Amino acid sequence: MKRRLGSTGFSLLELLIGITILGIIAVPLLTAFVTTSSTSAKASRLRSQTIAAQNVAESVKAADVNAVLDDLKSGIPALTSLASSSGLYTANEDGSFAPVTDLSSYEDTGVYHAGFTGIAAGGQMYDAMVTLDATTYKKDTNPLNDTEIVHYKLMDIIFNQPNSGVEDPDGIAAADMVFQLTSDGYNLTDEDVISLMKRTVTITIAPVGGDDTTISCTAQYRYELVYQGKTYTASSTYSFYNGSFTPSNGVYFFFYPLHTSDVFNIENRGNLTVSFFLIKQGQPNLTYLPLINLKETYDSEKLDAHNLPIPNGSIYFNCDNTTAPLTFRYYAGHLFGSIYQDSLFQSKDFSVKLVNTTIPNRIYTLTVTLYRHGDDFNNPLMTFETSVDAGS
Repeated sequence: MKRRLGSTGFSLLELLIGITILGIIAVPLLTAFVTTSSTSAKASRLRSQTIAAQNVAESVKAADVNAVLDDLKSGIPALTSLASSSGLYTANEDGSFAPVTDLSSYEDTGVYHAGFTGIAAGGQMYDAMVTLDATTYKKDTNPLNDTEIVHYKLMDIIFNQPNSGVEDPDGIAAADMVFQLTSDGYNLTDEDVISLMKRTVTITIAPVGGDDTTISCTAQYRYELVYQGKTYTASSTYSFYNGSFTPSNGVYFFFYPLHTSDVFNIENRGNLTVSFFLIKQGQPNLTYLPLINLKETYDSEKLDAHNLPIPNGSIYFNCDNTTAPLTFRYYAGHLFGSIYQDSLFQSKDFSVKLVNTTIPNRIYTLTVTLYRHGDDFNNPLMTFETSVDAGS
């Protein structure tokens, strides 16, 4: 049969050749499209993970790091605007983490693991383990976190014991006791009485009207002398402050030693966070270490790992005696009227420096390890490391 000239259409051979050529062209294009889509999805996931890790790091940097750690050590959630829950963890040898269930026995090593869950970024939910390591900047390598700093307390609350004249409590007591002894037929001088009498000084700081921001401070000097089987007493009371108070205030008590048998009772009636500075004046070469007692109200919610009460007040005393134990007695009991009863007694150290010093962690290595939400901090997705300045 003759083929008509000008007819249209493809032969089977031409069609097969065309399909083959199209397949050769289309397969690489489809492969490239699939690869591009997969790469784009991976990039999107990586971008959201990076955003999540950076958000965690920036949130930690923006916060007071030491305050965040203090909250977590107390069981208080941290960075609540970022994560739905948070808590302290310990790192196991296999790289896993375990939540700290007993915060009272938490061992502070300078390396902290804080777990945060429910972090949203890029339409995804993540969990993050934040490791704050202060040991990197200690010891020989970089001793920034081993450097002591001084916290000065405001000197608005001051008592300065009179040392002469009609306001001198020691002189007033001696004269009073000489009068009492003379009335009983004894002939002793002021100097005799001063050498024999014992002195107890009670410093009381108490909130006014139940408000911790306003306090009153009094000092009572009480003297006792036992002579020929009879006890003679005398006392003087001074009100030396009534006004506003914050923990930035210190209570400065300047006094003159009487005997090494002196007793100082410091009664912190409101369990205030306060620093007491006992400042000995005169007689620089006197070996003098009085008995110092700090009395507070027992608080069952403020106990150490051994279930012993933790003092709210701290004591500083410019003691010259470096051979004896530099301790004070801490009593935590129940206040009935003006008397503490059922008190627990512990020995605590006082500082011989007249300034409040600490060695804070100023800077940490900050590592954020990201996980899928609900993965119990297993199979990390990515790790982000930087440093964070906690300030001083």
